[in-house]
Amino acid sequence: MKNLLLVLSVTLMTLSSCSREEVEVCGTVQDDAIEYFGGNLHYTLTIDGRTHYVTSDEWANGHIGDYYCVTVWD
Repeated sequence: MKNLLLVLSVTLMTLSSCSREEVEVCGTVQDDAIEYFGGNLHYTLTIDGRTHYVTSDEWANGHIGDYYCVTVWD
């Protein structure tokens, strides 16, 4: 029983430390691209020098040179 409690507590601590937050990134879109790997299309927007994977809708709405915000996982 003690071993089970130990395993459960370690598992819960590990899972809680891996939590990620959604953050909004805003800036000027410098580049957009579609990448193909793993049998899937992946849409990217480069905003202020950092490339972010986005949904196809976000990709379609973010135009190069525009100020745009996307929600990403940090």
